[in-house]
Amino acid sequence: MPNADLIDAKRYETQRSDKETNKAWDDGSVEKLFEAQNLAKTKLKQIVRRGVPDGIRSLVWPEFLKMHKMPDYDRNYTKAVFRVHGPSPPETLAVCPAFGGSLFPEWLCLTAKGYLIAGRLLSILAYDFPHIDYCPFLPVIVALLLHHVGPDDTLGCMNQMIKRTLLAPQIWTTFPTYKRDVKAFNYAFGELVKEKLPKVHRHIEKLNGTDKPLWARWFCDFFVGVLPLDVIFHVLDSFIIEGHKVLMRYALAVLEQRSADVLAAVAWDDVRAIFALQPPKGAPPPPGGVAVLGGTLDTQDHAQGLPSPTSPLPPSVPANVWKGDRAIDMAALVKVAFGYKFAKPKLLEWRNAYHAAKSGGHRDGSLTDLMVSMALGSGTGGGTAGGSIDMPRLLHTEASAFMTPDDWRAVWAWVPARHKVANLEQAFTTRKHGRALPTFYDLCREREPTIMLIEAMDGSVFGAFCPVSWPLAKTDFQKFFGTGETFVFRLRAAGVLKPAVYPWVGAKAGHVAVQNAMHASADAIQGFMYAGPKELIIGGGGFAFLSFH
Repeated sequence: MPNADLIDAKRYETQRSDKETNKAWDDGSVEKLFEAQNLAKTKLKQIVRRGVPDGIRSLVWPEFLKMHKMPDYDRNYTKAVFRVHGPSPPETLAVCPAFGGSLFPEWLCLTAKGYLIAGRLLSILAYDFPHIDYCPFLPVIVALLLHHVGPDDTLGCMNQMIKRTLLAPQIWTTFPTYKRDVKAFNYAFGELVKEKLPKVHRHIEKLNGTDKPLWARWFCDFFVGVLPLDVIFHVLDSFIIEGHKVLMRYALAVLEQRSADVLAAVAWDDVRAIFALQPPKGAPPPPGGVAVLGGTLDTQDHAQGLPSPTSPLPPSVPANVWKGDRAIDMAALVKVAFGYKFAKPKLLEWRNAYHAAKSGGHRDGSLTDLMVSMALGSGTGGGTAGGSIDMPRLLHTEASAFMTPDDWRAVWAWVPARHKVANLEQAFTTRKHGRALPTFYDLCREREPTIMLIEAMDGSVFGAFCPVSWPLAKTDFQKFFGTGETFVFRLRAAGVLKPAVYPWVGAKAGHVAVQNAMHASADAIQGFMYAGPKELIIGGGGFAFLSFH
């Protein structure tokens, strides 16, 4: 059932399914389909395309993502809030990260509590995935999920979607996770429109006098403002199983169904108006206030923050069935959308072409953009670009004897976000300062954080990120200290580039249990760094990851 605890019942009308849809889901064989490893290759995909009854989304969405197989850590909202906000989380959020997107209070039906939880979930995602600074899909998907599932399942769904993408960054699985790739996604769709709807594409290009495509925000905003909310949930059903191609299919269908109006348009504003729904009048923002941080691809269309309060929406016009002056034939839209066939390799070919074309130019404002740009030979740079994080400068020192640009890119991707604004200064090197631990402690004291880098005789390169300073006096020796931000890493194994990071794994029942968070806070007091007059240790839980004598 819709999440009655988090949505405004006056603004949300339960969607009624037809008899055929209900019959398909009442069939006992559907449950067996959930056992398949890849649901997108079963007939469940076809059943979902026809529709998911509103009342069972809270049950089937977690099953689509196989959340029962996820570790509790990834779907425990209470522990995640503690990890980010501590034992007394604020009852109102003055600000929360929006990753360049929006929570759309004028369209969606969350209550004050719902928006508070949405803001906390976005803060958790920003904390657990510090390298993602631009992904406008995240806020709207979080808000949509909360209409039907609780905080635990919403957190689990988002973790699963993000990790699917990060496990295979060379392809699109769910959605792009950095700004240039969002633009590449839009570019690839533009090429698809050129191939599938050439007349429409030519006319749009003829009238478009801007540098932004018509669909610049369709995908990032999950069609909010283009399609009614009940249709958007239908799109989300298939998206959870099938991924990014669903978005492109529905976008093609919308263009095809309104192609006659597009071809008749004589001005760019006329074209934009064809695809723009006006929000239901009187839609209130989240009470208590949740301000968002993050830019957009089209700031003319999406103002920063949330709108000012207005009167409540009349119960006779529920937000989720508001269609303005445009009704949607769902069955016809689905038929057109999934009538389009196109291969992922072709989309990736267009994506790679876009990145290659942009590799020598300006950066688009995210750490991952910079990493892609550097990998293709456009330089290292320093400072910030577009208000985003840039690679660090090495201050007052010569270049490292063994660290390569690839090594630095890997290390900087793992560093917690709050430290990425800093530049680097060499404090200690065995070439100049020898190998005595007291010298190391003396030169590194009152410096935090520090990054330790070691090259072994066989060409292996490894090290550790140490978030707190080393002891100032011998009285502080022979004790463990540090925080859960501590991590160790490998860059090269026997001279071969094999980057891997090993974060704090937490403590459970007296033994080490691997968790999936990059930087976690302690559930119990832990030891991470140890300093002694004759030994230095990084690691805990009964064994050392790095030990120097």
